[in-house]
Amino acid sequence: MKKILLLFLLFTTVAAYGQCPATVPLTAKPDNCLGTTLTVSQLANLDYNKITWYNGSSIVSVVNAIPGSSTGITVAGGNGKGAAANQLSGACGLYVDDVGNIYVTDQGNGRVQKWVPGATAGVTVAGGNGTGSAANQLNYPMGLAVDGAGNLFIADVQNNRIQKWAPGATSGITVAGGNGVGNAGNQLSFPICVVIDKSGNLYVGDNYNYRVQKWAPGATTGITVAGGNGAGAAANQFSAVYGLAIDNSGNIYVSDIGNYRVQKWAPGAVAGVTVAGGNGYGTTLDKTDGPIGIFVDKQGNLYVGENINERITKWAPGATRGVLVAGGNGHGNGSNQFHEPQNIYIDNNGNLYVSDAFNNRVQKWTIPTIQRDYIPTTPGKYTAVIETGDGCSIRSDPQIVNAIANPSISISTPEVNISSCTQVTFTAQPVDGGTNPSFQWQINGSNTGGNTPTFTSNHLADGDIVGCILTSNAACATNSIATSNLLKLTVNGNLPATVAIKASSNNVCPGDLVRITAEITNEGTTPVYQWKLNGINTGSGGADFSSVTFKNGDTVSCQVSFSNSCQITVSNQIIMAVYSAPVIAKDQVFAIAGGQSVTLNPLISGNIQSYVWSPGTYLSDSIISNPIASPPRNTEYLLKVISNDGCEASGKILVKVYLALKIPNAFTPNGDGKNDVFNIIGGTAGSIINEFAVYNRWGQVVFSVKNKTPDNNGGGWNGNYKGQPAPAGIYVYTVNIMMTDGTRQTYHGTVLLTR
Repeated sequence: MKKILLLFLLFTTVAAYGQCPATVPLTAKPDNCLGTTLTVSQLANLDYNKITWYNGSSIVSVVNAIPGSSTGITVAGGNGKGAAANQLSGACGLYVDDVGNIYVTDQGNGRVQKWVPGATAGVTVAGGNGTGSAANQLNYPMGLAVDGAGNLFIADVQNNRIQKWAPGATSGITVAGGNGVGNAGNQLSFPICVVIDKSGNLYVGDNYNYRVQKWAPGATTGITVAGGNGAGAAANQFSAVYGLAIDNSGNIYVSDIGNYRVQKWAPGAVAGVTVAGGNGYGTTLDKTDGPIGIFVDKQGNLYVGENINERITKWAPGATRGVLVAGGNGHGNGSNQFHEPQNIYIDNNGNLYVSDAFNNRVQKWTIPTIQRDYIPTTPGKYTAVIETGDGCSIRSDPQIVNAIANPSISISTPEVNISSCTQVTFTAQPVDGGTNPSFQWQINGSNTGGNTPTFTSNHLADGDIVGCILTSNAACATNSIATSNLLKLTVNGNLPATVAIKASSNNVCPGDLVRITAEITNEGTTPVYQWKLNGINTGSGGADFSSVTFKNGDTVSCQVSFSNSCQITVSNQIIMAVYSAPVIAKDQVFAIAGGQSVTLNPLISGNIQSYVWSPGTYLSDSIISNPIASPPRNTEYLLKVISNDGCEASGKILVKVYLALKIPNAFTPNGDGKNDVFNIIGGTAGSIINEFAVYNRWGQVVFSVKNKTPDNNGGGWNGNYKGQPAPAGIYVYTVNIMMTDGTRQTYHGTVLLTR
């Protein structure tokens, strides 16, 4: 019968694929340099029996799979059901630490037992004080997680809480739930399983609430991160939550036992995707019947403990069927059998541990493994050939591995002892420069020349030092920048000229005239000056350069050449310091009623040292910042200020004196500058003429304005109508004014126009 089943499984394997895959991905971590790790990707549904590594056509390594065991060995319990130290009563939650200690929840005895490697009995590390809800008790413990500090997190199912037991503690503390049965954020209902991530967050399988709750360290409530949409078979629902796992990317795996599937929920997802089973119940390897315990290894392989099929299957990423790794030999207590397996764990050595619930034991199985990584020791073009258990031979795509590059550069020239104005060529010889190296030539540490491997000049001076900086784009370069040797030139001939510049001042105010003068030592014939402002040519070419437009931080230098020399001499650099000038805001107006006074507080920016107001009449003080002004009529003051840096500014300040509202009864628009405009005079500060209109004796509007202020000549009538002088005579006017208190007043009357 077993032979028939084996043949059937082999048939389904071939049918599932039809033919062998053409290629398998080969990745490099972290780069493609010597020392990188090459990894053959795991193809879904295929077991690798052998991997042969090639550099070009040469074999460099052959790796054979380590076969798994066909039976398990008992490493905890296995001495019948009971409460003795060497017994278990319903093995459930399971964890194995880095040194091989086994922690298992002993359901029937309300305790957690620790079994050291090779021990014939366990020791109680949590509970063991009878069934109950006290801090030192547990009631039907199931799921178990352990953090890096050795703290135990126990799913205390019947108490609807998660208990934390520190190493050596005699009682636990509640870190999730414990607030009665319910579906509130601080409640749990039959929490079966628990896992912990690398940040210390707890994930609890809240079974009867059909959800997974995340509890941050110290939180008093949890948040739903999977499910929570009632019982069902939709992608965002569970029928039951019996097992949990979490990978390094934060993906949550949930064994949804009633829907015969394992769901994967990405961080923040509102629904899960099926990564194992989901094809109903049954024994074929595309099904998971009774999935409870699950585990995800570092390669992303999912291991599923099937309670009904009493087997452990492995599902590679993307697989549509599992691979049998343990059990599957029917119900029993043989070494190759299980009796309702619960949780599973894989240690750092790849060993599989299974809590075999009703055999009251923990079984250890060796599972098939193969090393899929290879670290090259020589550069080259690497491929891998994989032989699978299905008889496939698959070649990977290639990966180029480059040698480590050590960029360097040296420069040379035919002669370093030359005559003045001799043209000299320097040549760079890069090593490991890559396919497109860049070159930066330097004279005395300053950049010069172009991005070429040669540099030519006839402007060298005695003592000049030439070097070059290489920027390599070689793959796998230890350092992309390399500096060459330095060549010092001896130049025979006239002493080199030098030029120094000095400024009449370089601490000035905006608009100040600054004169800069160049002085030459060892001057040649017919000097030609080229002034530079911020590196850009400027100036007239003479020995002096002047400007009133300098800005703070401007740089000035001068370059001089001579008709009898190949040398170009560059001066020192002057950096201008231009202070910020004070600024008096424009159009500042202060308004008062006739006979009143006002304190002038003009808007001024800058640190002001002195103030001068002119004229000084009707002011309490003409040399302070805020004098009191009491002019009898409109008066315009000129304010002059000087900053702490000595920079000046001036501005006009108007004090507008408002008198009682007056409407003239006559005007003479004859152009003599007196009484030429019919205008509204005076009025309180802030009043607005909403409408001002003038009519002739036939009722025609000869003038109209809106929204003007009193005393505004632009808002008065100049005596013209349609561009022509209106005839002398009596005219009717209406005025509607909005007062400062919001009231409106209307005035009617006549005015006499005389010429």
